[in-house]
Amino acid sequence: NRVAGIDGHFKFMRYNRLSFQAVGSMTQTAAEKTDLVPAYTLGLSHSSRHLQISADYSSVPADFEASLGFFRRKDIQALSVRAGYALLPMNEWIVSIRPSVEYRRITDFNGTLTDDEYSLSCFLSGWRQTYIWVLYSSGLERYEGIDFYQKSLMLGLGSEPLSWLGAEIRYNFGDGIYYDYNPYLGYKKGLEMGIILKPFSNLNVSYSLGNDRFYRGKGGETVYKINVISQRINYQVTRPLSLRLITDYNDYYSMLYVSALLSYEYRPGTVFYLGVDDNREKDVLGFFRGTGRYYFIKFSYWW
Repeated sequence: NRVAGIDGHFKFMRYNRLSFQAVGSMTQTAAEKTDLVPAYTLGLSHSSRHLQISADYSSVPADFEASLGFFRRKDIQALSVRAGYALLPMNEWIVSIRPSVEYRRITDFNGTLTDDEYSLSCFLSGWRQTYIWVLYSSGLERYEGIDFYQKSLMLGLGSEPLSWLGAEIRYNFGDGIYYDYNPYLGYKKGLEMGIILKPFSNLNVSYSLGNDRFYRGKGGETVYKINVISQRINYQVTRPLSLRLITDYNDYYSMLYVSALLSYEYRPGTVFYLGVDDNREKDVLGFFRGTGRYYFIKFSYWW
């Protein structure tokens, strides 16, 4: 599999930005070889002191392949537009109030509507990086040829009361799809809690707990519950050299994921990365056995 592309970012008339990315892939297997398959994304935004408006469009064909990368979905033609306004009291307790509205629409390359969703949100920021966030969303998602209409609400609260301590909590609930060969619309709840510690200026440590529950319906029986415990450590060894360690444990799959990344930033945009990902699974005796280890390097040069 081979992928090549170009991307760009332009700023014009002070508050406006245009960004794009165009790529093409060619893939060969034992049975066949594809022609060049293009994919692209285009974004236009306006961001001034009070007004923020953006529009993004992406096109990713079904036979586009990026084996060394990651695509959440293919066979999509996606449009997303967003508008927000900022109220700026700028006093001791409230810094800004930012209401916004967003609309998202996705069709496949046969013209079938798969997603049609709008959302309303409000973000309030204030004393010592404290924030309160509310998001309501409603819309359509098509799965296994069935149209599901969902509504959900998400609430968030966070703060940094001390220079070395920060914490946040988020809670969401509403309709959810059970993704299976026989899907149905159930009810879901999610809770995320996190804490950030900065004992030294060059050391950042964070811990988080995520809990997701799915029910056959509101007030119905529990289908599954998942807990994910995560640790993030970022250590700035010297100005150009840094080390990052990520550890995740998923109790539903009994999987432990460890990722280590060494970065050397010669100057902004010119960076060398060396990393390793290690996946382990808990066996019946309670020991973690390796299921896969991957090494990677990356170098980017800003010309």
